[in-house]
Amino acid sequence: MRGRLLLILLFLLAVFLGGEGISFYTDWLWFREVGYQTIFARILTTQILLSASFGLATTSTPNCARCLISASMTRRIPPLSACAGTPT
Repeated sequence: MRGRLLLILLFLLAVFLGGEGISFYTDWLWFREVGYQTIFARILTTQILLSASFGLATTSTPNCARCLISASMTRRIPPLSACAGTPT
């Protein structure tokens, strides 16, 4: 039973990531063939960093907005831990 579930999960992973994996592999082969592996690595690093920073910015924005609204309504500055999203 456990092996069957693992096989199903691997199949679903291959279906959903298959197209991206093939595209990534062909891009890597092409950049390697023309001798621009460093450019490919820089492009990949930039995409990862931009995605991570955008994700971090969008997940932290609601917490900061809530703190600013709370401060403007109560006329006091909330503690720093409230803006960081940690429980007080």
